[in-house]
Amino acid sequence: MFLGMGPLELLTLVILGTVILGPDKIPRLVADATRILRRIRTLSDSARTDLRAQLGPEFADLELQDLHPRGIVRKAWQHASADEELQELRDIGTDLRADAASVLSADPPIPPPAPRRPEDGPPVAGRHTASPPPGPPEQIPAA
Repeated sequence: MFLGMGPLELLTLVILGTVILGPDKIPRLVADATRILRRIRTLSDSARTDLRAQLGPEFADLELQDLHPRGIVRKAWQHASADEELQELRDIGTDLRADAASVLSADPPIPPPAPRRPEDGPPVAGRHTASPPPGPPEQIPAA
């Protein structure tokens, strides 16, 4: 409805306005609001006329809604060949599906790690071999 308000909210505002302002001031306020709205409409119409006059005859059919980004996109879609655009999008989708399938089928699955045997000993961080290195452990000299 009006500014997102339903009929019940508007009725409540009218009743509150009548109680707060009094019935004698409401007609004068309505007349003032009407006069202000007419003045704003006149100013916007004159601004639109001036804009069209300054842009020249090649923009005579220009509407202010055409300057909104959504209007620009909508107009471009209307003038473009919908069948060609749709086919191009479908081709892109088909290419993406084919690329994804080739990537997924090109990499063989990674085999799970071999199970640990008791003779391998406890796991050691950073070591990727299953058996301990040969020889005694290295001694780090004390500083």
